[in-house]
Amino acid sequence: MMNQLSSLWNYVKLFGCVIRIKLGFAKPSALIKFLLNPNWEIRWDAADFLDNLPDKAVITPVFNILQQESNQVVVKHLIYVLQSNKAWDELFLCLDSAEYYVRSYAASVLSYSGETRFVESLLKKMCEYGDNEYIYHDNIYFSALRGIVDKSSVRLIYDYLPNATPPMKKNLLELLGHSKDEQVFGYLLDALKDPNAEVREGTVLGLMHLGNLQAIPHLRELLNDPFKDIQDNVKMALHELENVTLQT
Repeated sequence: MMNQLSSLWNYVKLFGCVIRIKLGFAKPSALIKFLLNPNWEIRWDAADFLDNLPDKAVITPVFNILQQESNQVVVKHLIYVLQSNKAWDELFLCLDSAEYYVRSYAASVLSYSGETRFVESLLKKMCEYGDNEYIYHDNIYFSALRGIVDKSSVRLIYDYLPNATPPMKKNLLELLGHSKDEQVFGYLLDALKDPNAEVREGTVLGLMHLGNLQAIPHLRELLNDPFKDIQDNVKMALHELENVTLQT
């Protein structure tokens, strides 16, 4: 009974604080203390309110609290708070967190940031691991990269391709497509003929994301590829590109 009363009182204080903020009698930073509440639901609601009340003053305390937070739901909402305040540098630092879910949430948010200044560092991080480590880490950096690469990123991607292992090369080729630079089209067509299945798979996905309709006949040639994953990706790519053809 006492715990229920305590929880109810905490909610009364939380909602009272939100009302004062919306009336202009307090700043969003007044909610920070609720992020330290032992009740994770209070912390969750406080973070949710902060997400809708952007204020640069909360960036540092939210980032510091995030380092200690163990509840994944609360972590996700704290990351959303950083996103709503465009705290891209802090989110980039989250990619080095020891917790996979922190890295994953941060990468997902960064993919919408448009911050191409991170491309070089992310490519370096993505390609610095051996194959075993790479399989564990690549989705984090790749997830962020595919949303922020553009034409200015192509040269950097090309720099890593010659020495990339097949798993790395697969993602690099897909990133070329995400760049939307038509000048990579010929390179991707050549890569379709690579003997390595992972390389061909990444190339198919790269051509799909590039969106050049001239790729359609070349992709059809891979419908009988010996690897089912490639066949499935070719079908998906053709579906995407042929839908564009129908719409135009």
